[in-house]
Amino acid sequence: ETTIPIPNLLDLQRESYRRFLQMDLLPEERENMGLQEAFRSVFPIKDFRGECALHFVDYSLGDWQCRCGFVKGLEHLRQTCSHCKGRVIVVDTHVREVQCQHCGQIQKLDLPRCPHCDDVVNLRVHAGVDECQERGMTFGVPLKIRVRLEVYQKDAGGQPSVLDIKEEEVFFGNMPLMTDKGTFIINGTERVVVSQLHRSPGVFFQTNDTHNEYVSKIIPARGSWVELELDSKNILHVRIDRKRRFAATVFLRALGLGENSAILSRFYPVDTFHVEDGKIRMAVSDRLHLFNAGETLKEGREAVVEKGKKIRRSQIARLKKMGVEAIRIDHEEPTDIHVFKDVVDPETGDVLAEAGQAVDTARLFEIARSGVKTVEVILPKATEIGTALMETITRDVCKSQEDAYLDFFRKVRPGDPVTPEGAKNFFNLMFFDDKRYDFSRVGALKFLTKMHPQDFRSLGKKQLTEELDRRRTLTLEDYCEIVEYLLKLPGNPQALDDIDHLGNRRVRSVGELLENQIRI
Repeated sequence: ETTIPIPNLLDLQRESYRRFLQMDLLPEERENMGLQEAFRSVFPIKDFRGECALHFVDYSLGDWQCRCGFVKGLEHLRQTCSHCKGRVIVVDTHVREVQCQHCGQIQKLDLPRCPHCDDVVNLRVHAGVDECQERGMTFGVPLKIRVRLEVYQKDAGGQPSVLDIKEEEVFFGNMPLMTDKGTFIINGTERVVVSQLHRSPGVFFQTNDTHNEYVSKIIPARGSWVELELDSKNILHVRIDRKRRFAATVFLRALGLGENSAILSRFYPVDTFHVEDGKIRMAVSDRLHLFNAGETLKEGREAVVEKGKKIRRSQIARLKKMGVEAIRIDHEEPTDIHVFKDVVDPETGDVLAEAGQAVDTARLFEIARSGVKTVEVILPKATEIGTALMETITRDVCKSQEDAYLDFFRKVRPGDPVTPEGAKNFFNLMFFDDKRYDFSRVGALKFLTKMHPQDFRSLGKKQLTEELDRRRTLTLEDYCEIVEYLLKLPGNPQALDDIDHLGNRRVRSVGELLENQIRI
C-alpha cells in the first residue's frame, strides 16, 4: 500500500495526444493549441507580389457518421442541457447519462438517431488495431483542412482589393491514432513517441565560474536566443544565438529606446542642478544623501540641515514636508555626475555636453558661463543599477534607432548587404513576428513568476490564461525589466537561478513534439 495512489502514466501520453488532435470538438470549440495552433501559425501563405493569399479556415479528422452513413457530422454528438441551456459535448455514446461541462448537471443521454439504421454518430475507422498489425497498415484517420484562397487586385495607389474568393476542403494526409496503450501502429509495426526532458523556455539569471560576470538568458520556445552579459569591466553586452557579443545599448535602441536620453530616462531617475555665481543648488530628491549641505536651513529655531554636514534621508523627508524646492550643495566633494540629455549653447548651437557624458563641477560652471543655468543630471551611484549603462553608452557608436538597426544587422549577419529598410524588417521579423518568435505560455509563466510574483498570485485562472497569451511575444518593457534585474544582481547575488535544476526543465510530451514536427 502507498500513501499516494500510483497514477496511470499512460494517461500523460493519451491526454497530450487528445489535446493535440482535438478531433472530437467542432472548429468553434477548439482551443488554440496542437494542430489548431500549428495551422494558424503557418497560415496565411502569401505570394511575393501580394496578389493572392491562402488562409486556413478549419480542419476535420476522421469520418463522423452513423453506421449507414446517412447522418454525418460532429454536431450530432451535441445536446442542450436542460438546466443551463448550454451545449453538452458527448464523448461516450454507450453511456446512459451525461454530465454538463458548464453547470455539472447530470441528465439522460438524448442524441438524434439515424432513421434508417437507428444508430448514433460515431468515429468510423476503416481498420482496427489488430487488422492494421496483420495487414501492415497504419491505424489512423484522414486529415482534411478547409482553406480559403483570396485573389487581390491592386489599384493605382497600390492598395489591394479582393477580386475573387474560393473556399475548398483539401485532403492533407493520414493522421495516426493512438491506441489504448499509448502507442501508434505504423505500417503494421507498433511504435511509440518518447517524451523529452528539455530546458524550459523563460528568463534565467546566472553567473560564470569565477563569479565576476552575470548573464541573463532569454530562451524562447521558437526563435532566437538573447543573452545579456554584465562583464567584470562593468560593460553590458548582448549575444544573439550564441554569436559574438556587442554593446547591449544597440539592442535597446533597436527595440525603441533610440537616443541616449531615452535609455537613461528609462533606467535612471533625473535630478536638476541650478548653477549660478559659483554655487550649485540641487532640486530636493532622494539622491541628496550623496552630498554635504552647502547652507544651513532652519525650521523655526531648529536647524534641519547644517552646512558642511552630510544630508541624511530623514532630513530629505523633512525638507519635502517643508516644501523646500532646492538646496545648495557642497560642490567640492567629488561624485559621479552624468548629463541626462545634450546640453546646447543657446547662442552658437554647439553641443557643450552629450547625453550620458560624465562631468565635474568645474565643467558645470563652464556650461553655466555659456548661458545654461539649469542642467538635468543623473547620479548613477545613488541607484541600485550603478554605472554599467553609462559605461556601455560610451562604447556605443549608434545615436538613433535607425543606426541601431544597421549595426545590429551587421553584427548578426556579417558580410551580407544591408539597407535601412531591410535591417529594420530583419529585426522586427526576428523578435516581433509571432510566426518566427514564440516565447510560449510556459516561458511567459516563468517570466511572470520571476519578474512579477505578486501580480502572478493575484491573477485568476481566466486572467492568467489571457496574460500568458499576451506575453508570448516580449515587448520593449519586458526586455527593460530583464536588463534592470540583471544590473541589480551584483548587489543581490541570491536572486540567481540554477539552469540545471529540475524546476527549470520540463517534459515535452507527444503532442508538443508532433506540433513542432508539423511546423517543420
